[in-house]
Amino acid sequence: MDATGCPGPAQAAPAGCAPSCAAATALLGIPGLVVTSVTVTEDGWTVADVVTDPAAEAARCCPKCGATATRVKERPRTAPRDVLIGDRQILLRWGKTRWYCSNPDCDQGTFTEALPAVPSRARLTARLRTRLGECIGDDLMSAVATARRYGVSDRTAARAFDAYASQQLAGLDDEQDLGEAAGSMSSAAAPPPTAPTRRPASPSRPAPNGSPTWSTSAPAAASAWPKDAPPPRRKTCWPATPGGCATWPWTCPRPTAPAPRPA
Repeated sequence: MDATGCPGPAQAAPAGCAPSCAAATALLGIPGLVVTSVTVTEDGWTVADVVTDPAAEAARCCPKCGATATRVKERPRTAPRDVLIGDRQILLRWGKTRWYCSNPDCDQGTFTEALPAVPSRARLTARLRTRLGECIGDDLMSAVATARRYGVSDRTAARAFDAYASQQLAGLDDEQDLGEAAGSMSSAAAPPPTAPTRRPASPSRPAPNGSPTWSTSAPAAASAWPKDAPPPRRKTCWPATPGGCATWPWTCPRPTAPAPRPA
């Protein structure tokens, strides 16, 4: 019986590793991990027991000083979630190794194996986080629907989309910088744009039904305005209070009688 529980000859175990199945490892497709067994739980989860590939020497290097570890402290287990394989939700059960740093001058002490596909202390694989962002950003699925499909929380799906969007926008910024540089070079010899012309002042006109009569006029010279008074562009003249127009008579039309109301 092989590592997946199927009848057949067991495959030879790599040096320093538990017996593994090459077919299941290839089907999982996570670099640096080998599958030792696969089981299906009662709630429908497909649990893949994996260990670190002995060929992945980078997983045994200290993250601070880079020294290769040789002493084992303990072997903890983590259970990061992975993408769907077919219609099955995959849950990894990774038998990690906690190592002592072999560099006596390093203050790291101990560290746990980590891979680019499954970062340290990650509850989701890197490809699952990317897939969550693609579902929301590219497939236009809601965060709630994406979270239910992959068995994560709504907040986790939203954070995965934020990281995915930031990564995509970072690439667009580089392209935009190149486009702006090319546009500035092509427009260097172009004539400068002309200044916009001002619209002429509208003539005064009476408003119907006795409402205020107003006019818009061009501003007068700066010396013509009263001291400490802002130059108005529009002033409202009320027929009932003609004295109110004595402040700036050049901006106000003559008061007119109210228009007769229709019977």
